[in-house]
Amino acid sequence: MKKLLALLLAVVMIIGLALPANAYGEDGHRKIVESILFGKENYSDTISGSTLEKLQAIEYAITICLDQYNGSYSEELEFLNDMDVHGVPESIDEINFTGNQYHRRYTHRGWDHNYAPTDKANWPVRKTILLQTTNEVFDFSDRAGEWKILWRTKDYGYEEQCNSMAAFLYYLHVIGEYHEVAGQLADEKNERTDFTALTASVIPLAVPHPSDSNPDLFWELEKHFAVIFESQKKSGSEVYTGMMTDMKMLASKARDLASQTGGITEDVFPEYIQYAMELIEILQERVPTLLQKEKFFKRVFKI
Repeated sequence: MKKLLALLLAVVMIIGLALPANAYGEDGHRKIVESILFGKENYSDTISGSTLEKLQAIEYAITICLDQYNGSYSEELEFLNDMDVHGVPESIDEINFTGNQYHRRYTHRGWDHNYAPTDKANWPVRKTILLQTTNEVFDFSDRAGEWKILWRTKDYGYEEQCNSMAAFLYYLHVIGEYHEVAGQLADEKNERTDFTALTASVIPLAVPHPSDSNPDLFWELEKHFAVIFESQKKSGSEVYTGMMTDMKMLASKARDLASQTGGITEDVFPEYIQYAMELIEILQERVPTLLQKEKFFKRVFKI
């Protein structure tokens, strides 16, 4: 166990995002998002004006979508309304619920997860917030989602690339949950880890036999990357191919671990989290380059 924890600490230090175990929160998630999208954990410090406003909109939408409960983030929702993001509720009350450390079970189990019949968080509205913000920031289409026209409502849907980009942004927050637990495990002074909360409430990093009806994080990322980077995939981009090869090799190791008798137990949990940290490293290395080759992204954010 000590050997695994030492290795985990080394990996956490390599990716450059080691944080105090009990001081993660919004700043920790922001750093994960920016380090993977831009290759810089404090990219927001280098921009201003409308560019910064658009990044803030994305980060606020992610936070509201996944972490709003107990009346929080009303100011962030107001920010999105001030930006005239279509389809965003005027009041936080439309999605608010009472929760605790297990609040994740209502929002963290997957982009396309069916949260019914216990959908305390009003997941369809939360999903719309992130979809519409993604559409607004990257200008995928003039009209997306539901619009009221005279006496009826018309659903324009969302472009596939918009949906997959929103899903990827969603999963960046989920990845942050794994990174937070890595910090807890690596801190010898910390006596608390979120083993139960994470394994019971968050989409698994790996499952033995993933599918659309039983996905893991690797499965979801591979599916949405194929849409976001479709042209680069078709052209045989070395960066895309390299990223997917590395991810599939890592996924195989993590799924083998999940296939063992008893699945992911506390004994193998540090190794499981280590694979999540290696995934972060892969994404940090490849995703910024891939995104800078996508017109929808580069016209808004340049590295």
